[in-house]
Amino acid sequence: MKITIILFTMLVIYSCERAINHDSFIKKYKLDNYDTIYIVSNFSCGGCVKDYFLDKTINGNSILVFDDGSQNEYIVSLKERRHISISQSVLDTEFDYFGNILILSRINNSFMTTKYPSYENNE
Repeated sequence: MKITIILFTMLVIYSCERAINHDSFIKKYKLDNYDTIYIVSNFSCGGCVKDYFLDKTINGNSILVFDDGSQNEYIVSLKERRHISISQSVLDTEFDYFGNILILSRINNSFMTTKYPSYENNE
C-alpha cells in the first residue's frame, strides 16, 4: 500500500511539473528573449491587476501578454506598456483558466510559473 501511495504521489508531482512547461507557447510568440512574462487574464478583477502593476516597471527584460479583446479599463491603460495581445481562448487553452495574473520568470534555462494573487496560504 505504501509503495502505491509513493508511486501515485511521484506521478502527480511529475504531471504537475510537466503541466507548467510552456516552452512551445514562449517560442510560438517569440517571448524567449524576455526574463519575465506577465500574462493577464481578461477575467481578472481590475483591482487585483491595478494593485499588482501600480508600481511595476516593465523593463527591457519583461513583457505583458493580454487578451486582445479586453475591455477592462485598467488593462486597456496597461497596453501603453510593452505588450502583445492574444485571444483569451488561446490563453485558456495554454494555461487553463487562471483568473488573474500568471508570471513566468526565467530561472536558468527554464521558466517558473507563479500566480497572482496566490491563495495557497489561505487554503
